[in-house]
Amino acid sequence: MGRSLFIRSKYHSDILVLGEVGHVDLSLVGAVLSNYDFFYQAGENAHAGALVLIRKDIHVTRVFCSLPNICVIDIFLSETIRLIVIYAPASKTWNWTDLTTLITHHCMIMGDFNIDIERDGEEADKLLEWVDSCSLMSVIPDSNTSLRSDRTIGYAVTNGMDLTIQTYESDTSSDHKPLLGVFTDEGVPKTVGSRTIWSVFSLVLSYTYEFWEKKEWNTQLSETT
Repeated sequence: MGRSLFIRSKYHSDILVLGEVGHVDLSLVGAVLSNYDFFYQAGENAHAGALVLIRKDIHVTRVFCSLPNICVIDIFLSETIRLIVIYAPASKTWNWTDLTTLITHHCMIMGDFNIDIERDGEEADKLLEWVDSCSLMSVIPDSNTSLRSDRTIGYAVTNGMDLTIQTYESDTSSDHKPLLGVFTDEGVPKTVGSRTIWSVFSLVLSYTYEFWEKKEWNTQLSETT
């Protein structure tokens, strides 16, 4: 969490995404990041779950989704942009096609897909077939996202979005590199700002989960804010 706060400060992040957060005291999150609204979606085991934090002056609403490790937020800028945050472990109980009804004309799906689309054969083919069927485009960082291998498993797929992402190459205590994403919304008034910087922390397993675990915080979790 400390590294997350540092990156948020350095890049003036509007949105933070933390993956595999495990058991989190949401009241503490709200106290530490009081200028953010937060949205939690439970995972399928004690280490999973996704937490999305969005600056309070950005108009958003949550979209219902019962799938574990999937958090869906509509962001109201000049166009309504749908953010779908995912963690897709090999043991996931849902299929890619289960996300199809969530796709909009302006959306981005970001997180840990747990699939390297250049290397993972049949699983990559299944993912890419679904991506093509939804008219989505892959947005892949230039370097690997895993610190345990040279695989790239954290990225985005988008529709109607001008999005760029890159890996955060400084110190992290996770086995995955955080991702930094930037998109431009030309229709937003200049007084609001034409650019929104997204700092996306995808799958910081050893970082987020161990942080919460060592603090031994209570874990009364809810799926809504």
